[in-house]
Amino acid sequence: MGAGGAGIAGGVISAQGAIEQGLYSAQVERNNAKIAQWNAARATTAGYQNAQTKGLQDAAVLGQIIAGQGANNVDTRSGSALAVQGGARAADAVNQGDIIHSALLQAYGYRTAAQSDKAQAQQDLTAAAYSAAADLAGSAGGAPIAGHGGGSSGSTALSPNSDMSAASSYYYSMAGQASPTAPTYNWNSSVPNVPSS
Repeated sequence: MGAGGAGIAGGVISAQGAIEQGLYSAQVERNNAKIAQWNAARATTAGYQNAQTKGLQDAAVLGQIIAGQGANNVDTRSGSALAVQGGARAADAVNQGDIIHSALLQAYGYRTAAQSDKAQAQQDLTAAAYSAAADLAGSAGGAPIAGHGGGSSGSTALSPNSDMSAASSYYYSMAGQASPTAPTYNWNSSVPNVPSS
């Protein structure tokens, strides 16, 4: 194999490594995004459940307050006794609201992290496409990758799926193999329903 052939072979190997690394990194980020989405759903559900539990506890305390008032021959339906009950109910509502609010803030943090992970996955694919294209073009003495021209004037806008496909196709053509269907990703997959904060 001549120097040119060796250079092309090395470029093909480097390009394939870039593609595989990009796909792996993107999948890791997508998995992280799914975990964050699940955590958001769990945090919200736990918040409402904890608020409900707190409500039951507060109701029991209120019952004790009313029972104590009655045991002391206090009219529980008027005057200061009723004001005490109203204050207890208001405090209970604030406590339950705080629990739900904290849970929704936590869920929001998870959802934000999920969006960041999905964006990072897309960046990983784009970076892999650029890297593979550079390796292949460099090893072939500046030969263009199909669909992207031979220089800045002939290049077109890059996208993760199309450029991974182009780089992968070029790799397999250089290796004398049939190119398999390049993997694509749906960045708008459904996520658990989580109430908005």
